[in-house]
Amino acid sequence: MVWQHGAAQVLLDGCWTNIGEARTYAEDRLSELGYEVRDDDEKVNVRMELSINSQRNGDKCLGSISVELTAPSFLLAGNQIAVAVIGGTGGIFWNHDNANLQMLEYIREMTEEMESTAGDGT
Repeated sequence: MVWQHGAAQVLLDGCWTNIGEARTYAEDRLSELGYEVRDDDEKVNVRMELSINSQRNGDKCLGSISVELTAPSFLLAGNQIAVAVIGGTGGIFWNHDNANLQMLEYIREMTEEMESTAGDGT
């Protein structure tokens, strides 16, 4: 996958402790990769969508995490714009005290993949 630099934004879905830390970390990592991070309302080349679906069971947290990269794609049939998933990672978790630590790890994995494959044509 060739990662196309340009404008990017980070979208959040869910509610978890330290949600702001995850957004800031994702925006910082995208900036380090050469993307211009923009606000939610602006036109972008790539979106990093962070999602946690979780619940507490006593003192432990369980649920799922998703980090997806999406990009607008023009469809020739009907002249429509669609959203294409161009990368992603995530998984399920249980027995964690803090889901945010898992989210930060998945953001790191996704951005390291972007960095390692930048410009290689795969």
